[in-house]
Amino acid sequence: MKTWYFVTALLLCTAACQKGQQTAPLPSVKKSAVKPQKDFAQAANPENPFDEVGKIHNLGLDALINYMETTRDTTRYGRSVFLAKFFKELYNIHAKPEQSLKLEMAIKKDFKDVLFSQRISNRSKVFLKELSAILERIKTLEDYSSYKEAFVTLEKKIYLEKLPEKEKEILLSTASIFRYSGLFWMEFYKNNPQAETWGLLRKLAGVIVGIAADATSFFYYAFVDSSYYERLESTIDMSYVCGYGTGWY
Repeated sequence: MKTWYFVTALLLCTAACQKGQQTAPLPSVKKSAVKPQKDFAQAANPENPFDEVGKIHNLGLDALINYMETTRDTTRYGRSVFLAKFFKELYNIHAKPEQSLKLEMAIKKDFKDVLFSQRISNRSKVFLKELSAILERIKTLEDYSSYKEAFVTLEKKIYLEKLPEKEKEILLSTASIFRYSGLFWMEFYKNNPQAETWGLLRKLAGVIVGIAADATSFFYYAFVDSSYYERLESTIDMSYVCGYGTGWY
């Protein structure tokens, strides 16, 4: 990584992304347990036609973390069953997500290697570099407004650019994930009572790795034969393992 933030973030993530093996039975999941508690309106960009993608991601991640903190079930199996219920009960969708340990390892090694491993046009690669560069500029938990503004500006450029339609769709939906995920993790590490004694570097590690895992996982699965909901379910789980785990282990 180019900055010391990223080096430390990935070192912290190495242990975190290996947690959560399937070792315990799943506690019963009541329907009320899948309801998200926030709406994340602050992150919205109505001019992005794929804005809803990022919102659904945050709602699912919020519901998953609330469930995990309540039940203390940190198994992959438990997360998988909960997310299946989340999408079924809120969206009437039965998704079949991918769960790739190999992808986890690749993302924590260097998320940009994963991003740029996909075949896209040179112009789209330029936009992808700009998206990831915004993430690298995070130096505090207090700059979400400028973080969001940078994405909104770039999303407008992508929308107006003459790109292959599929690539434009993937870039805009991935940008939505970047934007919403930034709000989620900045607020999470800024307001979590157990993080009060943590240093800024540890909090930034959780924020950066969480966002990188979110956006990279979603972008990667966009090139696999999967629905939006399958991509989101896989992405939410990746975010939990890497973003939440980095700060807690």
